[in-house]
Amino acid sequence: GRGHGPPAGSVVILQGLSKAPQLNGRTGTVAAAVDGATGRCQVLLADNSVKSLKVENLRQVLTGAVVRLKGLQAAPELNGKLAECGELELTSQRYSVTLADGKDTIKKVKEPNLE
Repeated sequence: GRGHGPPAGSVVILQGLSKAPQLNGRTGTVAAAVDGATGRCQVLLADNSVKSLKVENLRQVLTGAVVRLKGLQAAPELNGKLAECGELELTSQRYSVTLADGKDTIKKVKEPNLE
């Protein structure tokens, strides 16, 4: 059967790596779909190294995507605005998003507030 990992080309964040903890929180791009035999996925990191990682250590993220803000209570004027999604911070579970407001304003937003 085919693996259930993220498709090739999707952006992932690395998490839960015990043998290489320095990689946790790093963002990479899935270079090849999951190998059904090993359950591992080839991930290309920003420094152009390729790591073979288990699916459970990958979390698909919105980094690089254009998103629309929604459901913000602290800043309701931003709801419906478009932004480019940046890195996910694992500790706060928030994305840095750059607003398309001509000023490149950066906000920290949780995933449920992005679509």
